[in-house]
Amino acid sequence: MRLILYILVFFTSLVASPLLAQQDTTAQANELPKATKPEAQQLKLKPRLGLGVGTLVFYGDLGRDNKGYHPGSADFVYTLDVTNELTSFLDIRLYTVFGKININEYTNPRQLNMQATIRSGGASVAYNFNNFFRTEQPVKPFISIGFEAFEYLSKTDMFDSNGNKYHYWSDGSIHNLAESDPDAANSILLQRDYIYETDMRELNREGLGRFPERALAIPLGAGVEFKVTDRFKAKIGATYSFTLSDKIDHITAAGEDEYQGDNKNDRFLFSYFSLNYDLNPLGKPEESMFEEFYDEDGQLLAGIEDTDQDNVPDVIDQCPGTPANVPVDEFGCPLDSDGDGYPDYRDLEPNSPHTYVNGEGIAMDEDDIYEKYLMWADSIPWVSDDPLKENYAQAASDMTKQQNTFHVRIPRFSSNLSQEEINSLLALPDVSMTVENGEDVFIVGNFDELPSAIKRKIELSRIGIDGTLVSVDENNAITPVEDNPGMEAEIMAAMDLEGNSDEFNVHFRVQVGAFRYSLARNIFAGENDIWAISGNDGLTRYITSRYMSIDEAAKRRIALLQAGFEGSFITAYSGGKRITLSDAGLTVVDASKDLLVDNENNSVRNEDVKFKVLLGQFIGDIPTEQLDLLLTFGNVKPIPQPDGSTAFMSVPCKTFEQAEDLLQRAKDLGITTAEIRGDFNGKMIPLEDALNLKN
Repeated sequence: MRLILYILVFFTSLVASPLLAQQDTTAQANELPKATKPEAQQLKLKPRLGLGVGTLVFYGDLGRDNKGYHPGSADFVYTLDVTNELTSFLDIRLYTVFGKININEYTNPRQLNMQATIRSGGASVAYNFNNFFRTEQPVKPFISIGFEAFEYLSKTDMFDSNGNKYHYWSDGSIHNLAESDPDAANSILLQRDYIYETDMRELNREGLGRFPERALAIPLGAGVEFKVTDRFKAKIGATYSFTLSDKIDHITAAGEDEYQGDNKNDRFLFSYFSLNYDLNPLGKPEESMFEEFYDEDGQLLAGIEDTDQDNVPDVIDQCPGTPANVPVDEFGCPLDSDGDGYPDYRDLEPNSPHTYVNGEGIAMDEDDIYEKYLMWADSIPWVSDDPLKENYAQAASDMTKQQNTFHVRIPRFSSNLSQEEINSLLALPDVSMTVENGEDVFIVGNFDELPSAIKRKIELSRIGIDGTLVSVDENNAITPVEDNPGMEAEIMAAMDLEGNSDEFNVHFRVQVGAFRYSLARNIFAGENDIWAISGNDGLTRYITSRYMSIDEAAKRRIALLQAGFEGSFITAYSGGKRITLSDAGLTVVDASKDLLVDNENNSVRNEDVKFKVLLGQFIGDIPTEQLDLLLTFGNVKPIPQPDGSTAFMSVPCKTFEQAEDLLQRAKDLGITTAEIRGDFNGKMIPLEDALNLKN
């Protein structure tokens, strides 16, 4: 029983921890101003009916002394259950199990046997780990715990069909007389008929009388659930039931001689396979009011505007501008599994719902919340009597207002950077690229408080990089921040950079290529972390954001290789400069390619570059005469464009000459506006880029 108690405590703490974390955070939220609590999750009635078959194994006193003892049941055991979802990771299940078990001993002196008919019913709670894994995965492990009541009817086979009682002799034979009987020489040899006719309770071997053959048990289970269809799920599992009785085999510590057992309770092991059918009494969901926009394959019809290409029309898209390849709901908004306000693609902790999270979607612990509260109430992160800083601290830490973020802007034109300057910038662990007045600019850091940004500016100046302070509002507008020499001097005096800088931590990037010409940005559609950096050597480098491990960088490189950028390679940075992969502690097969200076590197796979003829581009309905021409041309594919228009393209051509032939055919038909465009893995690119990449 002590083991059962430990398991109960462990299971309860495991399942309840996500809920307790949410409750604790909510409790803290009550102390903070204007906090918004998440809506309570409502229980949905979505029962699933299950039918299963398996085997029932008995562990007790009877049969345990057999050599090679296998306590398996002789017949199939069946289960019927109804399951309903409590949360995305908890199910409640009502079930019944019925069947028989058979145990036969072949050891002297007992040589006992038993057949017990078992009928049980109970309830259990199953935990499927969905708060740690994605809910749509087809295979899900689970564990369960419950409480059940069961009835058992235990019988034994003591007589043959003629009413002769079995007497087991030492040589293993069965006779109608005992081996010690004076007339044993005239005994008759018997064969068991395996008909269990005698109620073991009537024998009263243990002296307990006619006790009720009913008991309680605590079942612990584990298994795996498989999704077969949207309606059917299959389960393979096992349940180990700790019963609260030692009387099932009628051998207990109260018995005597061969009928005396130990004081341990009996147990069952039920192994099963079952199929569950989703009854869903709420019926089919209503048909979407937006089905008129989609074809039979669920794709938008030609001419329907979808600016961000998330397969949700602009007219119903509540979150326009969603990044490419980000999963969205039916209204075009990025999925937010835990409801913490941070969409999954930005959330570093996507499976833990909390009221308060930091800027990366990670739950704030009690210390973080308390620190924010002190800053809001009447505190500043440094010691000073300056009322200006006091007012700034309260305003900047007011959690009820939208805050700007502060950064260090690198005031250099990207086209004037030398190789050394490019390496220095990329070596910064917190550098990123943004757009200011239509141009790419570098910014360093991402701070909620101005003093932290000032400290970062000082750190950069000490390694030779001068920057200016800027703030970025919720609309990504960049505004210069006026210098505060007094605050800067005070922070500089208090700084101790030794051992506090992470400039010497190694990080990695993946360089897609270094081109003699700039590429159109849509060639990198779907690759959201690619930066374009033009140097004074005439090369334009395309490189990813940073990765802290070589494994992450290697995975990103593989993804780029699969996307058609076959020349992609990994670069390493540390100590404010670019280092070789060998210096980063990696084994390099070809040392001649482990360089610190970039050479021209056209990394695009040649065969992925093709040519198409743009036959027309329209917003809204296509003019009838143009539609007739397109139908006459044939093999035309509509492709939605970011500006809301639809481009009608020809089939792809491997060579420019083939595309010229198609263009001439279009002109002969009267499509005078037709022109040749480039194509890279299904993305339309300028013809000049396609020709450069082909050559």
